[in-house]
Amino acid sequence: MKIVNCEERVHVLDNQSSVWSLIRDIAGTNNQEDAFYVCDIGDIVRKHKIWKAKLPRVEPHYAVKCNDSMTVLEVLSALGTSFDCASKVEINKVLSLGVSPTGSSSPTRPSRRVTSVTLLPSECPR
Repeated sequence: MKIVNCEERVHVLDNQSSVWSLIRDIAGTNNQEDAFYVCDIGDIVRKHKIWKAKLPRVEPHYAVKCNDSMTVLEVLSALGTSFDCASKVEINKVLSLGVSPTGSSSPTRPSRRVTSVTLLPSECPR
């Protein structure tokens, strides 16, 4: 198993490694108190490819509030996915990826605070 350290801890598994053994290893560590999740990035890429093949005229928009992990957002950004942002924090997170604010991200929250609205004209699509 290869471990890559970045902002988040990412474990890249080879074909011989078991996801369940990795989960047991992480959960069994004495200093592991924080919640963690397991995500197959290859699965995201495969499903995006299927989406584009089956629905070529339908542009996927990923709701950032579902999972705002930078790893997931970077993969989706690289695939050309657009983002639905429900808060100023989500908008800034998507913009930090270098995603263009015109067309690639859209605010989705129906009611907003004044501080969120002031961000919209300059940094988000209308």
